[in-house]
Amino acid sequence: NFSPSDDQSLFNFDLVLKENILTPRSTYRFTLTTVYDTIYLETSSTTISVRTNGPPLPGNALVEPTEGYEIQTEYTFEASSWEDDEGNLPLTYAFGHTEPGNIKVLDQPRSETSFATLLFASGDEANDYIRPVFIRIFDSLDSVHEEGLDIKVFPFGYDPSPSHGTEH
Repeated sequence: NFSPSDDQSLFNFDLVLKENILTPRSTYRFTLTTVYDTIYLETSSTTISVRTNGPPLPGNALVEPTEGYEIQTEYTFEASSWEDDEGNLPLTYAFGHTEPGNIKVLDQPRSETSFATLLFASGDEANDYIRPVFIRIFDSLDSVHEEGLDIKVFPFGYDPSPSHGTEH
């Protein structure tokens, strides 16, 4: 409480919301109303509109080739035609792979370069040598979209032909 004669008092407060509770690309109105505790119960209010940011809008994300050999095949990643309708530019990109246990490993850190050429160790034999990879696309406010892709990375010297493992 403060008295009306205390006209030089300022009150600061933060409106704290849980992370990711607001919908991207939406407008919200917040109204603050104060009630002055006088015999007249005077009120005052103000409203602010806030538009939330959203991640970059989908474009193309690809990796070539989709199959190859560990430490030998160069996999080329490319992100193209991504946009940010709110104008939060420049867009930046990061490239990486996922280890067992959903551990994300960045192989090329975030930069304005929308492509990367990377080498990988072989994928997991129990998962048909699939190695999950990803491309992250960021806007200038750090809103991010992650695009997941699968490639096959065979061990060096492995023969992936259908006759592999059969005797002739």
